[in-house]
Amino acid sequence: MKSSSISFRSRGVDRRPWRGNPAAVLVATGLLVGYAAGCAPREEEIVERPKIGQVREKETVRLTGLAPLRGWGEHRDCSLMHCLEVTIEALGRAIDYDELMGLSGMAFRAQFRTDVWDTGNPDPLVGEECLSGLMAAIGFEYALYTPDRSDPRSMAQVRGAIVASIDYSFPVLATNLIPPENWGIITGYRDKGQKLWCRTYDYSSQNLDQLAKEWPSAVLVLTRKLSLPDRTAARRSSLQRAVALISKTRTGEYAQGRNAIETWCRMLEKAADRDYLQANAWTYVSLIDARSAAARYLRRLSSAPDFAADRVHLTRAANAYERERQVLIGAIDYVKFPADVRPGTLPSASTRQQQVKALRQAALCEEEAVTALRRIRR
Repeated sequence: MKSSSISFRSRGVDRRPWRGNPAAVLVATGLLVGYAAGCAPREEEIVERPKIGQVREKETVRLTGLAPLRGWGEHRDCSLMHCLEVTIEALGRAIDYDELMGLSGMAFRAQFRTDVWDTGNPDPLVGEECLSGLMAAIGFEYALYTPDRSDPRSMAQVRGAIVASIDYSFPVLATNLIPPENWGIITGYRDKGQKLWCRTYDYSSQNLDQLAKEWPSAVLVLTRKLSLPDRTAARRSSLQRAVALISKTRTGEYAQGRNAIETWCRMLEKAADRDYLQANAWTYVSLIDARSAAARYLRRLSSAPDFAADRVHLTRAANAYERERQVLIGAIDYVKFPADVRPGTLPSASTRQQQVKALRQAALCEEEAVTALRRIRR
């Protein structure tokens, strides 16, 4: 069964609420500073031809020119990466999902929280974060905010950042606009930012922007578009990161790499209540998506002239990730979302053991992949 044909009745969230400083966390240049410093495209960027338009009517500002979100089961199950793909493509920088997954490390990362069943395991911004390096590789500065609803100053700051970005014709990425807690795109506002227009994964089939039902729990603002960095150097760096990710054992509360998969297996064998269902299934589906992207990304690199000397190793790694994807898809019937299991019951121990078997086979495929990647010249 091909990954595009997988259908799930219950979709998981791909993140958990951030903890820490509830005020805005500036990861890069501040919003107004970035705009004032000269965000106008340089001459070499003009050929990128941004597609963004802006419509103003009374108290409403709307952006046009963004492609629709593809939604679930379309080889784009990491909602942050696909929302970023759509956003930067509208700004004239067409870098597709597979490239974003590869450059960020998300295609190669495996992590699993060790103390609880966590739906945030596949979140690019928790544990071994996969955003800051990506943004440098694709030439954007950004600011990440986690607004505190109980703090009027925090709310005003984030609202002001969103309005300023939309006024500048830069879409904004945000979570929980229309629950569940997935990433979406803010495409406009009305009433001076009191209400937000947005599009999200769960309403992607309608291809319509809607008013957000909740205030976002995290907001990612692109503050400045820079010249595109050297692509070959960024790709080589991503391959080194792939090796580092599978070799790493832990980041904070999250097991990494081989340790993450083995931790997952041990927790799955001991699962005694329904708390595990959603986190387990969503992490599994996300792993399939990530390794599918890894295989496609490496095949792309294997055909690039700058990687001709490494073609054999890239192809071997891509083949290993493709085998891993097939192993995981082959066991998908043993992986249950809550809606797949009768209330008050659990999948049998033998059902869980079939998933454990698949995960350990997947770990062997990852060993083959990283062995090949280690042979690629730096």
